[in-house]
Amino acid sequence: MLIWPPNGRGQWSLYDLSSDPAEMNDLAAQFPERLASMIEDWEAYAEQNGIAVFDEDLGYGRYP
Repeated sequence: MLIWPPNGRGQWSLYDLSSDPAEMNDLAAQFPERLASMIEDWEAYAEQNGIAVFDEDLGYGRYP
């Protein structure tokens, strides 16, 4: 899922949690097809379940 700054970079990331549970090594550039497939799955899930997905940070859900 996208996490907007200041807590994220505003772009999708891909991690192998079985070998990198601390999410230190972003694999998105190494596996762009895998990332694209997972993004498509997420978008289909969001549409089927009425989840609002924004193209920019609107400030919702931030901690004060």
